[in-house]
Amino acid sequence: MALFFLMPMLKRDGYTSLRVSKDDCAQSKKMALADLKKGQVKFLLQGGIAPVHVKGQEIFEKKYGLHFRDFGCVIPKGLCLDIYNREVGQYLDKKHGKAWRKEVRKDVQGL
Repeated sequence: MALFFLMPMLKRDGYTSLRVSKDDCAQSKKMALADLKKGQVKFLLQGGIAPVHVKGQEIFEKKYGLHFRDFGCVIPKGLCLDIYNREVGQYLDKKHGKAWRKEVRKDVQGL
């Protein structure tokens, strides 16, 4: 029901659809690979109304050289968090092994 009231605001801000296509997911993979190539390592998150900060996440960010980007409850149109984060996870596996997976925030989709 809350989504019904959010739709006018979402449309005003350019989010005309909450659906994600296969093409969008392919673009998310390309975007992740491009960001990694530029050294912009980050996990994308979808939280609640306001972004969520988890105690100790700064330690993880510094240790593994990345950032968490929380979009709150509305992610940009056409972005597949699972696909994007899966690419970042594979990158971290190659760079740091799999130990980081025990330390990462539990709300990261796609791992």
